[in-house]
Amino acid sequence: MRIIIIISCAAILISGCVILLTCYLNTGHEIGNRNHINKRIIEMFNAGRADDVYNFYNGFIKNRIATIYIISTALIFKIPVHYFIGLAYQESRFDFDEISKRNTDGSIDIGGYQLNSNQYKKYKIDYLLELENNIRLAGAHLTANYLNAGDWYTALGIYNAGNEKNINFRHVRNILLYADMLDEKFADKF
Repeated sequence: MRIIIIISCAAILISGCVILLTCYLNTGHEIGNRNHINKRIIEMFNAGRADDVYNFYNGFIKNRIATIYIISTALIFKIPVHYFIGLAYQESRFDFDEISKRNTDGSIDIGGYQLNSNQYKKYKIDYLLELENNIRLAGAHLTANYLNAGDWYTALGIYNAGNEKNINFRHVRNILLYADMLDEKFADKF
């Protein structure tokens, strides 16, 4: 894990990017897959405590149906739940009706996971705004990024940037910080 971080930091510094993420990584932050959280959630579901899980996360997301779709999508696609929630927070602050202003390329970003209209041009905006469609497509997209990149850090960056070369490291850092906060609150509660 440390080798990946060192290589990533070196590549970032070589490219001349200014990043705050280097300091964040040096704090010992775990960029791993956080499967332990997903396993604990599944254990709680199996123990008949699904409502406890949904109520906990709904305290942040503030939309019960979105909460259920987000948790189930993360578990189906084997996405670390806190990364997937952090991504929705970073993209839209959990505003699942959001449609962005036009991007420089003329596209718009749609829904809670800000799906880009150029990338999803075969779908109508109304379809992309439907809660379940937005969340499920985001889960599939993030998982594809992970399978191509090999790590969640890069997958989260590519989700927003569209490719590895344009990753916004502040964006990724904010997702990781939100995931850290959820980790702490989850540990305190469960």
